[in-house]
Amino acid sequence: PPGWVIWDLEGVFGKLADACEQVCGQVRSAEIVAVTITTFGADGAPMDADGNITYPVICWQDERTEPLAAVIDRRAPLMELFNTTGYQVIPFNTLLRLIWLRENQPAALDEAEGYMMMAGLLSHLLCGERSIDPTAAGTMMAMDLARRDWSPGMLRLASLDASFFPRWVEPGGVIGAVHQ
Repeated sequence: PPGWVIWDLEGVFGKLADACEQVCGQVRSAEIVAVTITTFGADGAPMDADGNITYPVICWQDERTEPLAAVIDRRAPLMELFNTTGYQVIPFNTLLRLIWLRENQPAALDEAEGYMMMAGLLSHLLCGERSIDPTAAGTMMAMDLARRDWSPGMLRLASLDASFFPRWVEPGGVIGAVHQ
């Protein structure tokens, strides 16, 4: 539909792999001791137990949640949303996408084992481990920033709870070993 924009996760990962290959061609592999991924916030996707996404990665430029953003105050007071998450309501907030999925594509969440942000999805493709770091989660509008943990109230808006998300890994922490 017009205004809908999704990421081609395999295409993005292919570009990442090409960049890694280029770097590896310029340095001795013994010099590489770690790999890190940083991406844009807000974008992610639900993933099933087999590691397949159950719905494409919705791009931050996608317009499908604009109507929901306009009326989210009917579900939760705007000051409560802001005081809990530190975020104003912006149509690309991940929480709005989770609510949209729950209301329009519930099977995508029901069939999923969890939800990961884009950096987590790419890290999973690199090493097979699932994770999310608090800085990425902080962009979702689903975290209680004062507690530095998931907000049960915000997650309830999408009929989810903290168990739907992968383990926390602090920024710079080890997620796993890169597949050879």
